[in-house]
Amino acid sequence: MNCRAYAKTYDLSQTARCKLVSEYSENTKVDQMDTITFGSYSQSDVSGNIKDPIEWIVLDKQGNKALLLSKYILDYKWYNDEFKNITWESCTLRDRLNVTFYNTALQQ
Repeated sequence: MNCRAYAKTYDLSQTARCKLVSEYSENTKVDQMDTITFGSYSQSDVSGNIKDPIEWIVLDKQGNKALLLSKYILDYKWYNDEFKNITWESCTLRDRLNVTFYNTALQQ
């Protein structure tokens, strides 16, 4: 699905300096399917030394919270390092997203 055709761009990091992507200023005007930038992650540099702004698509908003989906695939990782029956709470992907990715990409 290519959302580029009907997406507007807003940079919340400049206006709200959010702690979390899910919270933004009520004064920031975003609508469903808008594209915003928040955080940075190495996407164009194979060495991983250069970070690019992350573009997010606003899927839903309620009050000062927004459900976001990254516009591009940022990385790929296995659900779990070992092939076994495991829950989301215990899988290695959850730790990578909540700790490694969060600290690398979303901490300003």
